[in-house]
Amino acid sequence: MPRTLTRAGVPRPYYLARLAHMSFLVGIVLLPFFVWSWIKHDSDEDAAAALSIGAWIVIGLSVIAAIWFVFG
Repeated sequence: MPRTLTRAGVPRPYYLARLAHMSFLVGIVLLPFFVWSWIKHDSDEDAAAALSIGAWIVIGLSVIAAIWFVFG
């Protein structure tokens, strides 16, 4: 059974870690579809969507790294 507290007695944010991982995975799944649509239609809206999904992936990775370093 994993420890539920850090050395300082702070509860580990497992729900936040799960949410960050799922957000990252959703971004990874959606990104190829938005890039394909952007290439096929050459639309500014598709380009913006692809860039925003890329930013979502970067933010998700940052949150995962922060949780790992702070609470790991």
